[in-house]
Amino acid sequence: YIESDEWLTIEFSRGCIFNCAFCNFPVLGVREDYSRSASDAQEQLQDAFDRWGVTSYIVSDETFNDRVDKITKFANVVEQLSFEPFFVGYIRPDLLVSREQDREELLRMNFLGQFYGIESFNNQSAKAVGKGMNTDRLASGLLDVKKYFQSHKNKLYRGSISLITGLPFETIDTINSTVDWLIENWQGEAFTISPLGIQRDNRTNHLSKISSDYVKYGYTVMSDEEINVKLKNRAGSELQHSSIAPGTNKFSVEEIYWKNDNMNYFDAVDITKQVLEKKYAHNFAPNCHNLAYKFKTKLDAKQRLTLDFAKYN
Repeated sequence: YIESDEWLTIEFSRGCIFNCAFCNFPVLGVREDYSRSASDAQEQLQDAFDRWGVTSYIVSDETFNDRVDKITKFANVVEQLSFEPFFVGYIRPDLLVSREQDREELLRMNFLGQFYGIESFNNQSAKAVGKGMNTDRLASGLLDVKKYFQSHKNKLYRGSISLITGLPFETIDTINSTVDWLIENWQGEAFTISPLGIQRDNRTNHLSKISSDYVKYGYTVMSDEEINVKLKNRAGSELQHSSIAPGTNKFSVEEIYWKNDNMNYFDAVDITKQVLEKKYAHNFAPNCHNLAYKFKTKLDAKQRLTLDFAKYN
């Protein structure tokens, strides 16, 4: 029942070499290369094309460009295929900025839908959660990256920036500064934003560094009185996902209503909404993962990238 316009998920390797403070993924800090063999990947890709005509893929790797030799290995695979695939997935932006060979290999592989976990363009905030590159250098480098990919493959590139509201040292002013930069420099590409979640209970037995020791990162739990004041004029379902009682559902995860010196969880939610309103008021595209399911009509990756996407936001 697989159709040629469907996007399948593919995994090239497992684990992430990084250990960002906000991340709840359980396989972090991996140093070994757990990527699959070239012949195995080639067999899967060619078989899916031969049987169903599939050419588009979502890559599930947490950080695809962790090693240049890994990208090279799979770029070589792609060049041996009888068709031209299209890949979207998670790309570590600081590596992409500092290692120009990443760009060449990703282009060769046709890995042109790139999701960048920036989280914050405020330098203090980025450093606090494990993003070491100076954010001014990162922002400038991303513009070079965008220019590079847009100058190849008939501009069939989608860069998607991910941001988190409420990280340490982040303020309303720093977030607004980031949005101004995006409006000035990133229109035509994509960005997403969401409030920080701090978990108190995790059924997978893994918590992020921030969740495990949020006081160390400058957070405390809001008092019942503070929460009630914030909830007074809100719809009960609006924040229901963040106030699940332990044991309500065996699959549920409890999150705290947090606060720090700059904002609290409710502020972060409100700021996020305001940023999204600005996003929809400007010419930002659907993010690279949304290309897989945003459109109801049967379109290939190239057609989806070149549509008048403003009406699909």
